[in-house]
Amino acid sequence: CQSIPSVCHPPLDARPPDASHLQLRTLRAEVLQHHDGVGLGWVGDFHPGVRRRFDGGHAVSLAAFRNEIDELIEFVVLSYDPFAGQNRNVDVARIEGVEAAYEYAGGPWAARVGAIHQDPRNLTTDEQLLRRARNSLTVSVQRALGRVAIGLDVLATGDRKDFGLPKPVTLDGYVLVDLNLTWQATRAVAVVARVENLLDEQYELAHTFNTPDRGLYLNLRYAPGARDATLAAPPPREGPGARANNPATTPTKGET
Repeated sequence: CQSIPSVCHPPLDARPPDASHLQLRTLRAEVLQHHDGVGLGWVGDFHPGVRRRFDGGHAVSLAAFRNEIDELIEFVVLSYDPFAGQNRNVDVARIEGVEAAYEYAGGPWAARVGAIHQDPRNLTTDEQLLRRARNSLTVSVQRALGRVAIGLDVLATGDRKDFGLPKPVTLDGYVLVDLNLTWQATRAVAVVARVENLLDEQYELAHTFNTPDRGLYLNLRYAPGARDATLAAPPPREGPGARANNPATTPTKGET
């Protein structure tokens, strides 16, 4: 650092904190309490709290859920002109609803249909939580053909509220379709091709922020120790896989 000062930087703890760092230090962690309600399953006869399948690989399930969030972190608008705001622990929230699903697994086929209806509510203001839809539907179908598997994933979600000036705006619902193809080249090597947003849907997860258009992705997977290169139909996913890590897009129970 003495010879090349232009490429030297002070350690992170030696740099003066900016406003965002100071704000993060004042925020308290959200506290989530998750309550699974009544769960029902049917396999030809009634079994409260037990999930089984019909003969032939069919299954139906129904569940209720309730999430309570204390110290909810919300963006608070401090000024509209100029626009300014910050995140604060200001609210208490509750997300409750029901989830129903149908599944099928038989031979080379696997399928799942799931629907969620929920009420994501800010208990402090008695308003619907922003960027969370009340209704969503997922459909997933996969077919195995020897070493090849073809899958189709669909996510449909209702509209939701988001920040806006001078009042919140409504983001339209949307339908996303993903198509994937897996070729098991060897016991350890698989090639996965995936088309995300197949229909090139134009949608927003946050007001005025763009989302990806149709995209093609190619992955190479290596799993040493795999026993068999012949593909069986894997369990279907609950929605477009590339967005599974985004709660705003994938209808995870209680977080859509």
